[in-house]
Amino acid sequence: SRRQSMIDERSGHIGLDGLATHFAQLYVRRNRVYHDNGQLLKMLCHILMEAEELQDGIRKNKGPEVLTPIFAKIVGWTFAVVNYFGNSFAGQTIAHWVSHKYPLKGCAYCGQPQCRCDPAARPPVDLNSLLVVEAEAALSLYSLQHALRRCYGAVNQTHGNEWIMGRLYAEITEAITHTMRMTVSDDRVDLIERGLALELCDVFAWACSMASMINLNVEQATLDHYAKCCPECFDMPCTCGHLADIREQQ
Repeated sequence: SRRQSMIDERSGHIGLDGLATHFAQLYVRRNRVYHDNGQLLKMLCHILMEAEELQDGIRKNKGPEVLTPIFAKIVGWTFAVVNYFGNSFAGQTIAHWVSHKYPLKGCAYCGQPQCRCDPAARPPVDLNSLLVVEAEAALSLYSLQHALRRCYGAVNQTHGNEWIMGRLYAEITEAITHTMRMTVSDDRVDLIERGLALELCDVFAWACSMASMINLNVEQATLDHYAKCCPECFDMPCTCGHLADIREQQ
């Protein structure tokens, strides 16, 4: 049995390192949710700060050389939150939740290939919509951005850049608020994880929508910035050692 494998055959007792590993595995989901959320909040705040830089750059009509790495950092810090949870939210990956909230075939709110619902008065999203395909693991940022442009592009164009940025800000803020409430929530862990996953889905979606407004490819921006190595220490994997140095470089 697993318990027997933890016991030191020489002494017949479980070592402290063995117990540490055991409890880390036993309560990994609970501890992520009910642990001090300072680390998680810092990562979410990085997304918010990058969104502020993005808004400033768009307002000042900066070019792709300025805006591209900002989009990449928004994606990078969002995935930092995803990886904080081991890319497992209520037993499903982030690709699963994104493909259910933003199915590639159309709007999960109104069920139309091109959205016809009022963004200010949408019905509850149907996470079991027939629009959802099973190949969510193959979902890419490119396919998400393309699908969102096809489904919501016309609506987004009528609202303009400032409105899109406002929605991106709102979704990041909701993710922060959700995280702040996690340690005092009476909900089940799976509901808490699912709630945060859906907030992260919205961050990805509105970042993609904003990129489409200025004709920028989010996936390519992310790969250009991160694919080969860490853009700070130039190592793969990252070997940045001091947070103060990283903050100074950023």
